[in-house]
Amino acid sequence: MSSIEELYEQYIGDRPVNLTLEQFTLFAEFFPALLIILSDGTLDEQERIYLAKLAKSLAQVFSEDGLGTKKIRELQAIFIREFEYLVKNLDFWQEKYISALKGHLKLYPESKATILDTLFLFANTSENSGEEENKMIKYLSEQLDLENELL
Repeated sequence: MSSIEELYEQYIGDRPVNLTLEQFTLFAEFFPALLIILSDGTLDEQERIYLAKLAKSLAQVFSEDGLGTKKIRELQAIFIREFEYLVKNLDFWQEKYISALKGHLKLYPESKATILDTLFLFANTSENSGEEENKMIKYLSEQLDLENELL
């Protein structure tokens, strides 16, 4: 099992993006939402809109760190670009993200509820929400030990 720090180092080594470890960690926590979106095999226009909204929300978190509007927009653009990159390179990155998140959530179990809520939110936004999304939620719940959050 790798750590978020190891994943960050590998990712930044492959994709020289301007993200701090803290920004990357938040981005990684929402990687499972991307898997839900892609579970039906397509990325439709509505899902792209929700992904852009997610990127905006993630970037807004860092406004509390004193980042100005311009930097927040730049961060949002980075998040969108990296989500799009991951869509195209999911086979390479999926298990690496899952493994790193598994270890991360053992250290930060308080993040589990947010991740699970996001999974259900994105499953419900899919035009063809159904069996594929439910299978992916079950898979991610097992892999990331989110089952207790369902109670």
